[in-house]
Amino acid sequence: MLIAQDQVIPKLPQDKSHRRYNPLTQEWVVVSPNRINRPWAGAVEKTSPASAGDPTSQASEDSTKPNALAPGSTRSSGVVNPFYESTFTFPNDFPAFSARSGGAAGDLSEDARKAQSADPLFAWAPATGECYVTCFHPRPDLTLALMTHEEVINVIEEWARLTRQCADRGFQWIQIFENRGEIMGCSNPHPHCQAWVSDFIPTRALRSDYGQEDYYSRHGSLLLLDYVKRELAANERIVVTNADWVVLVPWWAAWPFECLILPFRRHICRLDELTPEEQSTLADVMSRILVAYDNLFKTSSPYSFGWYQAPLQLSQKAVYWQLHGIYLPPLLRSATVKKHMVGYELLAEVQRDLTPERAAHLLRDAAAREHYSKPQQR
Repeated sequence: MLIAQDQVIPKLPQDKSHRRYNPLTQEWVVVSPNRINRPWAGAVEKTSPASAGDPTSQASEDSTKPNALAPGSTRSSGVVNPFYESTFTFPNDFPAFSARSGGAAGDLSEDARKAQSADPLFAWAPATGECYVTCFHPRPDLTLALMTHEEVINVIEEWARLTRQCADRGFQWIQIFENRGEIMGCSNPHPHCQAWVSDFIPTRALRSDYGQEDYYSRHGSLLLLDYVKRELAANERIVVTNADWVVLVPWWAAWPFECLILPFRRHICRLDELTPEEQSTLADVMSRILVAYDNLFKTSSPYSFGWYQAPLQLSQKAVYWQLHGIYLPPLLRSATVKKHMVGYELLAEVQRDLTPERAAHLLRDAAAREHYSKPQQR
């Protein structure tokens, strides 16, 4: 198709969320102008002083910042949190997506493909959806690694409830994720996660969808279930496992101690399909891998974590999809030395120093011990 050189470059609203297409990488970028205004209680980088006497060189740590996620706190929107005693979910005051103008918007992924065909150099598409915050616990210091088994189950049940609710309302995708720790850009240290729910399927989710569908079409079986069977047989990269779930360092791991978590007994597409027993066994392996991360460098380990579930409106129960999650901790050598995805990794291809097999060995040892903060038995 010939591209008209005099085609007008679109003028987009500077205050509305939308997506823009990068034809070089064939990826979409979500532009969310509203997010720049959100309050920040996370890490702030220190600048190099102009001189020894520069007053700006003295960075002060403000430990008196109010916790907007605590029970009874007033958020920047003016909304007062209830005095919650378990998990608590509320709409994000600074959502990344534009609100729907009416009912269900349909699949905006298809609109994006059409826009890409119409103007492959300056393609854009709407980015509508909703964003939620889920506080794990009323205590600001209680991470998932330190919560009780029942408290972790409460979090899993809330994830399942959100998934079911968003599917029923016609959304295409729910991205549940947690950024833990200042080093991961967490804007508030209170243990919490987010759920960004969209009327389109994001780039990386589409890649996972295509990969699993392609494997199924060629082999007639599920990619991840075939993969985990071979991993369990080899037992080289397995970190923790139980009756229903396995956590392993994947063959293709990019981050030093990256882990994949998935159910291996049966075909499961989404979190809302888990039985109570599977929720309980999931809580078990989640606690064990998070304790392992903390024990590894004797710190409350930072990480990003996210769930990949079958697209919410996928027909035929997504015969080729298997539910899975991924942990992406940045630490490499110690609690203060992290892996930097820069230079070659950022511009060309991911490179790692530590082999996945060595990483799994270190994590297995760390998982076999009680949490480092607890008195050790002699």
